Amino acid sequence: MTNEEIRDSLKLFSESTTFNMADYRYRTYIKPLLQHFNKQQLIELISVIDNNPQIYNRACSYTDNNEILKKCRHLLDSDFDFRQYKNFVVDETA
Repeated sequence: MTNEEIRDSLKLFSESTTFNMADYRYRTYIKPLLQHFNKQQLIELISVIDNNPQIYNRACSYTDNNEILKKCRHLLDSDFDFRQYKNFVVDETA
């Protein structure tokens, strides 16, 4: 998996204009690549989610956000401040 492929997937996901499109693009382009994300790409993904209401308001968002954290939490510093991403909602105990 190349950085370019991940970048392209993030861009495509960020441009989702409907809930269904965001669900499909997450399942197809983001979820399969999560294990290949580096720290900066993970932060970019969180930012993409936080800034697109078609992504953060979809029914699967909470579950997917927790999945993202479960797979990638080790990349973030323990004091990473999620409060700046008000629309990236996760289980605080995860």
